[in-house]
Amino acid sequence: MKLPELERQRLLRLIGEIKSDLNDLQRIVDEAEKEMERFSVSYPTPFDVRACGSILQDFYNGVEGIFTKISGEINGGLPSGEDWHKRLLMDMAIEIPEVRPPILPHRLCEELDDYLRFRHLFRHSYGITLHWERVKPLLESLRIILTDFNQHCEGFIDFLRNLVKE
Repeated sequence: MKLPELERQRLLRLIGEIKSDLNDLQRIVDEAEKEMERFSVSYPTPFDVRACGSILQDFYNGVEGIFTKISGEINGGLPSGEDWHKRLLMDMAIEIPEVRPPILPHRLCEELDDYLRFRHLFRHSYGITLHWERVKPLLESLRIILTDFNQHCEGFIDFLRNLVKE
């Protein structure tokens, strides 16, 4: 069954937006790694820890931005309720029959949940309460998380491209 032209254009736009967001996430991770190199020779100041917290927040904002676009264009809208951020993340691991396959494995959603919880802490507390011991492992894992995330997003993009070709 051939998709109507407007539907094709929506899906092609979604592909372009996801690719653009993935590029932005790459830049964020590159920035984090540059900072981590600096901290291999000197311990981060409280200001540095705050800045790194901002990088982590930006990372999860970018990830969630992709989820929001997928949810709006494919899933039929965002989840509701106070826990909508967590539900949106977990929605990415489920198949929606006759709509889309799971986008991420449950394992990756659980790993991303650490970044979601950190973002919540970062947004709802004072920067002086951040501790390097909490920030450092999240920064160290960013490249691995992004590589895995990219792989699964590319798989979803392939799914969308196949829909557009039909």
